[in-house]
Amino acid sequence: MDLYQLKNFYILCLNENYTKAAQKLLISQSAVSHSIKKLEESLQKKLIDKTQKGFHLTREGLILFEHCKKINSTIERAAEDLHNFQINQSEITIGSTLEFGSTILVKQLALFNQEFKYGKIHLELSNNILPALLKDEVDMIIDCKLHHHKDLYMIPLFREEYVVICSPTYKKINNIIVPNNLDRCHLLSMDKEGNWWHRFYYSLKEEKRPTLKKIIQINHIRGIINGAVACMGVGLVPKYTVADELNSKKIIQLFPEIKISEDFFSLYIKKEKKTLRKYKQVVKFLKQCSI
Repeated sequence: MDLYQLKNFYILCLNENYTKAAQKLLISQSAVSHSIKKLEESLQKKLIDKTQKGFHLTREGLILFEHCKKINSTIERAAEDLHNFQINQSEITIGSTLEFGSTILVKQLALFNQEFKYGKIHLELSNNILPALLKDEVDMIIDCKLHHHKDLYMIPLFREEYVVICSPTYKKINNIIVPNNLDRCHLLSMDKEGNWWHRFYYSLKEEKRPTLKKIIQINHIRGIINGAVACMGVGLVPKYTVADELNSKKIIQLFPEIKISEDFFSLYIKKEKKTLRKYKQVVKFLKQCSI
């Protein structure tokens, strides 16, 4: 088996598309096809089932793909050994959700660079970052969504606390004292149905729950915060996103005595990569961070 052909096969499997694989490999689509054909000929096995629509591996293709995952990890480990663990020459890409990555993670990674003098740490921001991890476009991701996948290893990081917010003026105008008073307020939500507010709604006893009828959709956390500052309504957001606004009194926290259900941020990395030194050091640092 030719290592070049195995790499092309591995990237093709990750992307499940010849065109995308060619773009990642910086070669032509025909070169990818030729490489796979040569690999099949050398093995005397069909690796890709072309009788079905879409991209499907044969049984032999699936077996080889699993081995390619281990081969790719071994090559990375060999590169570390050959560099005598000089991890300052390494590059790592971390994926994260937009709000957390741009407000918190970027600051932590700046501290990491200062402490460990890393070569390069790239940050990929998206609210759907799992596909990038599975395709090896990023090395690890930090997400509050729970991901179940046989190839992934999960490391819990921290709890995400939520707060109900509005401007002092909006509270005074609408005389907001108890949760039921929200019935006369506009609620800023990530969705039109108000499902975003369920974490607050179900934290209350039934007789204290607002109806969640006057919903204004703003499908971005920063938009909800700015809407609350502008007296558009009442928002529900992760507490870390409004630290500055709370300190400056641009907004206030409503109902601080109510314990709102929390999310959990976790780090996800492919199992075969979690023992590599450059990743272990980043994980160790992030686990120690105070968010």
